[in-house]
Amino acid sequence: MCIPRLTNDVLFLFQSRHSDSLALLYVLHDDYDRASYYAGNYQQNFLAVSNFDQALVCSMHFYFFCLLINNNRQKK
Repeated sequence: MCIPRLTNDVLFLFQSRHSDSLALLYVLHDDYDRASYYAGNYQQNFLAVSNFDQALVCSMHFYFFCLLINNNRQKK
C-alpha cells in the first residue's frame, strides 16, 4: 500500500485546522516542545476567531492543553 506524500498546502491546512489535536498527540508522546509549538498555533487560531461561542470553546481547550503541558514538564 502506497501512502501519498502531503503537499505543503495540504500539510499547512491540516496543521492550522488540527493544531489542538497535534498538541495533544505530542503531549502523549512526551514531546513537549512540539506540543507547545502546536498549542501556540492553536492560540493564534483562537485569536483570529470572530464567533464568540467558537472562541469560548477554543479557549477552554487551549487552557487545558497549557495545564497538561506545564504539569508534565514539572514532573520531569
